[in-house]
Amino acid sequence: MRHGTHTGGSGSREARGALAERWNRLWGHDLFISYSRRDALGYALQLDRKLTEAGFHCFRDEDRIWVGDHLPSKLLTAARRSRVLLVVLSPRALESRWVQEELATYLAVGGERQVIPLFFDRRHPEGLPNAFGQLRDYRGLYDTHDRLQQAEPDLGLLGEIRQRFQGIRQRTLRRGTLAALALGLGVTAMVGWSRLQQARAETVQHEWRERAAGFLQAHRNDMAELALARAHAAGAATGEEDLQRQYREARAKRKLVPLRTLDVLRSERLQHWDAWKDEPYAVIYDPESGKLGLAFQGIRRALPSCSTEPHVASRGSWLAWACGCVLYRLRLDAPDAVQQRALDQELKELVFSAGELRLLERTDTQVHIRGLNVGTLAEQWKRSFPLASPHALVHLCPDAEFLAYSITADARALHLQRWQAGAAAATATLPFLEDLRALNTGGIMLGSVSQDSRCERFILSYAPWTWLGGQPQDFRWLLLAWGDLPPLRFLEPGLREPRVVDRRTGSEAVYLNDSGDLRRLPVVPPMVVAPEVRTLASRVQSFAVWSASEGDSSLQLISMNTRDLEVHETDALMARYPVGVEEALRIRVSSEGSFIAVEGREHISLWKRAVAARPDGIPTMDALSRELGLSLRKDGSFHYTALLEAPHETAQSDAPPEHER
Repeated sequence: MRHGTHTGGSGSREARGALAERWNRLWGHDLFISYSRRDALGYALQLDRKLTEAGFHCFRDEDRIWVGDHLPSKLLTAARRSRVLLVVLSPRALESRWVQEELATYLAVGGERQVIPLFFDRRHPEGLPNAFGQLRDYRGLYDTHDRLQQAEPDLGLLGEIRQRFQGIRQRTLRRGTLAALALGLGVTAMVGWSRLQQARAETVQHEWRERAAGFLQAHRNDMAELALARAHAAGAATGEEDLQRQYREARAKRKLVPLRTLDVLRSERLQHWDAWKDEPYAVIYDPESGKLGLAFQGIRRALPSCSTEPHVASRGSWLAWACGCVLYRLRLDAPDAVQQRALDQELKELVFSAGELRLLERTDTQVHIRGLNVGTLAEQWKRSFPLASPHALVHLCPDAEFLAYSITADARALHLQRWQAGAAAATATLPFLEDLRALNTGGIMLGSVSQDSRCERFILSYAPWTWLGGQPQDFRWLLLAWGDLPPLRFLEPGLREPRVVDRRTGSEAVYLNDSGDLRRLPVVPPMVVAPEVRTLASRVQSFAVWSASEGDSSLQLISMNTRDLEVHETDALMARYPVGVEEALRIRVSSEGSFIAVEGREHISLWKRAVAARPDGIPTMDALSRELGLSLRKDGSFHYTALLEAPHETAQSDAPPEHER
């Protein structure tokens, strides 16, 4: 029977202890007993026991801290969450930094704070040390040194503490009751609110899905991505798998990402453009002032001025340019260290081949082609070739075994020569067709030529000489291919920006006509004289051929119309982007096809190729906005922050290079 009674009493104490623990976690402690273990441990223990028996929820560090806890953090947290701080001011407590910190931590909490100082010296509180001066504002209790040493608190203290705490406990109970009611009402409201939010989320998700579908139909794939991410962020539970599929499809069709904007004067023009280590750079020339500048890594650096339009070329980290009879060169990892070399004649053309820098100089009767070492600018070789005519078109071959070529024309044929270092010139004579021979009895004037990288195919403009020797107006165009049958194919008149493209893409040439239509010339069998011309886009201001990746046989083009930048693959429009320039004078693609520059009259907008990797899931709105450079306004509209909010370029004001001092 005793055993049963004992068990029941133990269970009752355990239940009360568990209830007290839950109470303390919810509402905090009634009393926090602050003391020094050096001389008041037994006294504080008895005080804690008697107050607990009287119904108080007390905290004392010894029986509330177990091994492994960080004592200061847990102790100070308990001090903050207690309603009353009871400070046992034994002699050692007045020297304890922990007692001082517990007092400071408790009083630092806002709201109603109650402190009961327990004195053992009648000279206190006036004689308290400065560290405990705040206790002078609180009415304290007194006990004797004998009771402190005997660990027997005065029973009268308990009644006084209970009387002081009674009002605090009543307020706590009232607050607890009100909090419980508020909690119940809050849970009910949250359930209703959750259902309302779920319905709203489904509505929002449906609306953004509809917007994403419209963007995809308009080939605004970047905006479609952001709209689908917004639908995903709405949190509706329906259609998640379908949403992920739509996002992956939109991402696969995204081709470009806006990078930043370079500000230029209306008289400045983009002279050269490329990228090194995934960092784009631009050479900008002002023909009015002759100033030449390098925009790289967010800084505009001044380069030596040019009175004539410079010839610029680059490869990897090397950048070279020629002004008249002076050749300059620098490394992009040390852009302020400019080196120079004097030339024999004014340069006509400059290219980088695989391991050397090539220069083309010419007279009316000869062509001089020079190879220079890239690192030291030391001359490696020089070749001179005779010209059949002073009117011949002569150009360097950048990536072929041939050094250069020339094209001349008479009334009956075109004559093509290609030169190699240390070998005889290769020559081909290509007769005109019958109707052209009849038209050009007075001779042929060659206008311009563009070639592929291996100097195997050319687009040539020509016109008949006028009888009075004036400049011809009616230029015509033909495609000239070395070794092809037939070697000549005629193109439509009024071409602009003709480009020879890689045949493995199924095309031979891309160009603009007088109406601004972007057209491509498909590869045709040799017997077809009139090839089929296909229109890709209309009202195009400029375009660029996008370098196809290894093994990709599709023709990739970027064109700019009156508002948008468009990406085409073969005959299909794949993506469309609004551009922050008022008029596209020219579009340029870096040598590796990773970066695109759209040159306007006052701005150059820089873009990079998008990452085509399949995402694991829809990213957050913030992450996707940073990746796209595209943000969503509160009214639901979009704008390119990377282009519209780019900082203005700052010119470097360092001293001029050594060669200009």
